[in-house]
Amino acid sequence: MNLHPVSPTGADGKILSDKRNQEIFHIINDKDEVREPSQFGFVYELKSVNVKQGEQARFEAKIRLVSKTTYINKNLLNVEWRLNDVLISPTNPRYCFGFKSDECRYWLDIRQCEQVDQGVYTIQIQYNKLHDESSAYLFVDSKFIKWNYQREM
Repeated sequence: MNLHPVSPTGADGKILSDKRNQEIFHIINDKDEVREPSQFGFVYELKSVNVKQGEQARFEAKIRLVSKTTYINKNLLNVEWRLNDVLISPTNPRYCFGFKSDECRYWLDIRQCEQVDQGVYTIQIQYNKLHDESSAYLFVDSKFIKWNYQREM
């Protein structure tokens, strides 16, 4: 179901002002375009990563947080990272969280990846009542140690 602005008339038959017009929506159907005053979500979603054991991995996302009608305080944006639906603690030294607020880019670095780091990583973003998430998989290739030995003769 999509919402579209319509041009309603007031009780006196006059068309309501543009500002008031933008606040009134009419349900059309699922095939029509949605016009919303706020845009929220991911410009670039997380992508799956494949690393060798012991290497560093990075997940990065860019979000869209735009409103044509209200001021948006990016400091109120809540960002959480999860591994297999478990919140990653910001105090864990294996993880490094980063962001560039002016570009709306957020990343998570995983230092010295091990097999236990393999799984689904999710970034969840929330601003007021708006929320979205993006997920990707980390594959960690095991190191195989080659044993060289000589036969005794």
